[in-house]
Amino acid sequence: MDIANTQHGSRQVGDKAYQAPTTLDIVDPVTTDISQSVLATEETVVGRKHVSAASHELSEPQLLVDPEPKQSQHSSDWTESSSLQPKTTTCNIQPAHRWTDNLESAILSFAVALLAVYFLVFAGLAVKNDGIEIEEGSQTEWLLQAAGYGPSVFPILFAAVFGQLMAAIASWKLEKSITLGLLEQILASRSLGSAFFSLLSLRIFSLWTPVILLLWGLSPLGGQSALRVVSSETDNAESMSDVYYLNVHNGTTLLDSFRDRHKRAINTVFAAALASTNSSKRGPQDVFGNIHIPMLEAQTHEAGADGWLDMTMNTASMDVALLGLPHIGAAAQANSSFMLETSYLMLDCDVHVVDGEFPLRLNESKVYQAQHLPGSRYAPSQALYNNPDSIYGSVLRDLTAEHEWNDTLPRRIGFQSRSYPAQSKDTRAWCNITTTYIEAHTVCGGGPRDCMVVAIRELPKQQCPPTATALDEINKFKCRDGIYGIKGKYTAATFFAQFMNAMPSRYGEYTPVEQYFLTPELPFVVGNNSIPIGSIGNTLFAQRFSQLLNTYWLSTLAPYAIAGNFTYPLEDTKQSSEPIADATPAYGVRATEATVREQRTVLRCHKLWVAVLVVISVLLIGAGLTTAVLSILRTGPLVLDDFASSLRNNPYALLQQKSSMEDGTDVARRSRHVKVQLGDVQPEEEVGYIAVARPGPNQIVARIRRNRVYA
Repeated sequence: MDIANTQHGSRQVGDKAYQAPTTLDIVDPVTTDISQSVLATEETVVGRKHVSAASHELSEPQLLVDPEPKQSQHSSDWTESSSLQPKTTTCNIQPAHRWTDNLESAILSFAVALLAVYFLVFAGLAVKNDGIEIEEGSQTEWLLQAAGYGPSVFPILFAAVFGQLMAAIASWKLEKSITLGLLEQILASRSLGSAFFSLLSLRIFSLWTPVILLLWGLSPLGGQSALRVVSSETDNAESMSDVYYLNVHNGTTLLDSFRDRHKRAINTVFAAALASTNSSKRGPQDVFGNIHIPMLEAQTHEAGADGWLDMTMNTASMDVALLGLPHIGAAAQANSSFMLETSYLMLDCDVHVVDGEFPLRLNESKVYQAQHLPGSRYAPSQALYNNPDSIYGSVLRDLTAEHEWNDTLPRRIGFQSRSYPAQSKDTRAWCNITTTYIEAHTVCGGGPRDCMVVAIRELPKQQCPPTATALDEINKFKCRDGIYGIKGKYTAATFFAQFMNAMPSRYGEYTPVEQYFLTPELPFVVGNNSIPIGSIGNTLFAQRFSQLLNTYWLSTLAPYAIAGNFTYPLEDTKQSSEPIADATPAYGVRATEATVREQRTVLRCHKLWVAVLVVISVLLIGAGLTTAVLSILRTGPLVLDDFASSLRNNPYALLQQKSSMEDGTDVARRSRHVKVQLGDVQPEEEVGYIAVARPGPNQIVARIRRNRVYA
């Protein structure tokens, strides 16, 4: 190794000149011709040393030691060949890096890039789950939560991958030769912020500039695409389902209902309906959650061209009964709509308020003659019904006790009530009973407990005449004689007898049934008993009387079902409308098809953002693969990624270096305890010199001072 003396020079500072110290120029033995890299002898000369070469190879590293340097003066015109005398160097011959030497770093670089596969899987699952309902603990919920981390995770991964790519490109180009400006630009573009700020600091523009800016611009775009790939939205899914409701025309159940073991349940349900709050009586559903059916005859607004009456605008509508139709099958937590076909008893009354006493019951047949029914196979007959516990209580008379479904005249009944205490006013009402068949458009908003009839109309096709009623035992909307030869007169007789005995009598006061005509909101409260119940007029009397009869009719059909125990029918009776034999008492059902519109929160995948995320993720994987390939192709040491590499051949801070092929990371790891300092390496001179040096006994490093000049 040749060591040459540096040239001496002087520099004028103010009016004084100073002499720079003499330094030694060290030529690293590894950088010389390898054929002459064998050191045979070592000769020491004052102020320098001379090493002669031999023709054989070194078997082990040789330590080159310089004597303590002397503080000599040298010219202030410092040149690239000038240096201070080194302290210690260790030289070790190493070959160029082979691809196997760089395999570990290449695998690590590619492994980091493979983390982008997560975003590819994320995008694939987003497409797969597009339109799927978001449920707790489901994959859709996980995707929605994972999207929130995209803007944080993606830029970190992007910086890790493309930062390594920039370093790999710089190292590869450095071996091929590269301009210093481009090298600095690439090294300064290893993060999004530094890529932009380096343009201001370096002020270097080249063809690489837009490419680098475009690549780093993909970082926030990728983060936003990971966030916006999926979102939640409300979706209206439409489906069909079966809804079952009570069949009010099933006379075969009445005899079972009228047995003594069910009377208490029937009367309790009837009493509960009478005692319910006014909001329940007038609301869309009764106190048990059954659907109220509006009374067609009580509506005052005009119907549409198709015959439908809009019930959403009529808040003061009157219902056919205080009880609604029990139903089952309406979708929970969804909107559903369906049609109900049903019927009810409607009365047309002629009411009179007269003075006088009740006729003697013994002369009933003479005072009130039975009505002749044209074409009837039975002789005219009448029946009297009253509360046995009250001789002076209200009376119900059936002047058409032999009425059948095919009679052309309606069933005619009379209701008689006396006022208290004078007993001077007598209400006598004569009413014709007919059947009204309607179709009710029903909607449920959010479940079976939130249903209401929004429109009604008269049923276009009626299989039975209006004069045929449920009291005549018409069944399944088909007009025929009673089952097993049981005639309608037995059904009517049993029903009227139970109705008159449903509520206990109150001596000297109206019964709750009578009080309902006057104060329907408080029938159990004792009111002014001197006011005749017929004083409310024909129309209102007929409507409230219809409500009472229909309420008790529903109670007799299915008291337990009305009270909330309405169940699904058996498979063989779902569409037949036959009575449910296992119910107590048995009752019939009808089926209808409901349209269910369920508002669901679903996962929505945005295809454009999916495409952006996939493209950038593939670019990340490609960048990682490129980094791995460039790492394998690298033959020289890593000198760009660490500070230790900047100290190579620095005469002020010469580190122990085994070989010029040694990576800077290895040098930094081995010399991690060596202290270095940026300071004045010529503190005793009038003009200082700034360098990174190793402070110690042989190298004084002073702190930089503001009142001092430096070369």
